[in-house]
Amino acid sequence: MDEANTSSERSLLVYAMQTILVIYAITSIIFGSFATFLEVAFALFMIQLPFMAEKTLLISIPFNLKSIVAVLLTLHMVGNIEHWYYYYYPYFDKIIHFMAGLVLAMLIFVALMVINYYKKKKWDKKIIAALIIIISLPFAIIWEVSEYSIDVVWVKEMHYSLGFWDSWLDIIFDMIAVFIVAVYAYILLSNISYKAIDDKIIKGHLKRFSARLNQIN
Repeated sequence: MDEANTSSERSLLVYAMQTILVIYAITSIIFGSFATFLEVAFALFMIQLPFMAEKTLLISIPFNLKSIVAVLLTLHMVGNIEHWYYYYYPYFDKIIHFMAGLVLAMLIFVALMVINYYKKKKWDKKIIAALIIIISLPFAIIWEVSEYSIDVVWVKEMHYSLGFWDSWLDIIFDMIAVFIVAVYAYILLSNISYKAIDDKIIKGHLKRFSARLNQIN
């Protein structure tokens, strides 16, 4: 049986991003910036999440998504600390939102394929493409609401949100990326079989476990 993608190995890129964040975490402690330390620590935890998900859910996350997540979180944290969001506004901000939209939509695509693996009546490519868009939109809106809440309710000096039109531009860039992934998923599923996708995502021992469940049922 094919056991491809059964390990959760880290790429050199992931190690590089983690090293950068660890350096910032140590520096923040030295200079007494404990809020920054907590933010960096949270980013390091978020980089770890896809690896934890692979082990817990017995899946493999393809498309180099783990590396892309690490790069996105590192750029976001460094951008905050070094004020790149301010100095290079709006370009840096919109690039990060576009990348976040890509990552979110790809993770949703992987999750949908895992769910589809267990369904007797499979979703077709049109439904999967539509679900990627439908599920992603609330995440984009919630993110913008949270940015606004941080500014208005909790820490007014943070200035994550720069107003109504900035928030709408963020959502637009998020959804452009999501739409690209939805089209990609549709084209991908038009050209390869669902089994080929399953072989990239579902680990061998999960396949065996699922087969035993089917025999019991």
